[in-house]
Amino acid sequence: MVERIKSLLEGIRSLLERIRQLVEQIRSLLEIKRLLEQIRNPAKGIRQLMEQIRSLLQWIKLQLRRIRSRLKRIRSKVEVIRHLEHYLGKALFRISELLYYVTVDVIAIHL
Repeated sequence: MVERIKSLLEGIRSLLERIRQLVEQIRSLLEIKRLLEQIRNPAKGIRQLMEQIRSLLQWIKLQLRRIRSRLKRIRSKVEVIRHLEHYLGKALFRISELLYYVTVDVIAIHL
């Protein structure tokens, strides 16, 4: 019984291998057919290629628009940050001046 099952499994394996080989042959034939169609009608192949190129260019254009809008948003955020840095710098300078005067006053009071 076990030998019979092993024999059946081996038969199935060889059948699957043969099917795989046939699928590869069919793929090769389909590729040859596609190439022959391009040879017989090169304009059709060129048109398809041009359409693919056109759609690729449209996709690139869309991506560039997205990148440009992101850069604009980033640029505006950077400008806001620069203004904040400027005003914070001024505020820190004023605070340091006030601390200096407070320190001088405290020292003067204790003397």
